[in-house]
Amino acid sequence: MAIPDLGVISDLRLFVSSHLSFAMANFGKNGFLPYIDRLQQVRRALEAKSGSS
Repeated sequence: MAIPDLGVISDLRLFVSSHLSFAMANFGKNGFLPYIDRLQQVRRALEAKSGSS
């Protein structure tokens, strides 16, 4: 799946799982926000894709 500004995600499940794990383990610490931002970008892309079908 290609996501603007992120590139191609070849394993979506692994991407989401690893990003959620990192974000939850580091909640509130510096550096966790980019992981949340990327997850939100993927969510928006998936919603846009399902809405255009």
